Amino acid sequence: MNQRANRNGCESGSISAISTKPDEGLRLETEILAQLARIEAKLDAISQEKTVRDFYSIEEFSQRVNRSKFCAREWARLGRIHAKKRLSGRGKSQEWMVSHAELLRYLSHGLLPDARRHSDTKKETNHE
Repeated sequence: MNQRANRNGCESGSISAISTKPDEGLRLETEILAQLARIEAKLDAISQEKTVRDFYSIEEFSQRVNRSKFCAREWARLGRIHAKKRLSGRGKSQEWMVSHAELLRYLSHGLLPDARRHSDTKKETNHE
């Protein structure tokens, strides 16, 4: 007989050596399924984890700052965040892209001043 075999005739390390009782087998199966569910949940969390990128689309930027896509697009259009347009692969249309540095700047300092309001105050002071 094999030297690695235990008294039940199973190799030490095989799953069938764990238990032969029906109640305990059901309990082990339930524990294994629960553990698999926890592993799957952790894998989902890891796969959805935010990775650092050089540039983010407006959709990705808006998700990271918890704002709507419309709001983020308006900020880019009005110059409240630094963003650049790039070809999107859909003809002549372009999409806004925000750099990682700009994301960090926004998170630490907030929006840039509204250029429209700033230019209005300059006009008023020049007329006086």
